[in-house]
This record gives sequence, C-alpha cells and structure tokens, in this order.
Amino acid sequence: MYNNHFGFSESPFSVTPGPRFFYTNPVYQEPYPNLRYGIEQKKGFIVTTGEAGTGKSTLLRKLMRNFG
Repeated sequence: MYNNHFGFSESPFSVTPGPRFFYTNPVYQEPYPNLRYGIEQKKGFIVTTGEAGTGKSTLLRKLMRNFG
C-alpha cells in the first residue's frame, strides 16, 4: 500500500529496524557519538535507555553497519 502510494522501491516498515531508513534527528545526536566512542575506546558497558519504539535498536543497527 505505502510502496505504490509513495513510490518506494522497498517497504520502509518491517518487523526489524532498517538502518537504511535511519533519520538523524536531535534525539540521536547525543547517544550515537557516545556509543561510537565507547566501542572505539573499549570502555566496557555502554547503556542507552528509552521507551519502546524510540529507535534504540535502529540506532544500534546503524552503528553496527558503520563499523562493518
């Protein structure tokens, strides 16, 4: 339904988060660099919390995709 209406070549809505559809907004500007720094510097445990549906998994998938 959405694909035809908006002209998408693939569905932007799925069960698992898709980092290809990541939208950078002010909410992500703080945790993303913190997560990246923690991983690059091998700081141990890094915690990102938030309500369900706020994009934590999408943020982590984007991070994993950028690290390869």
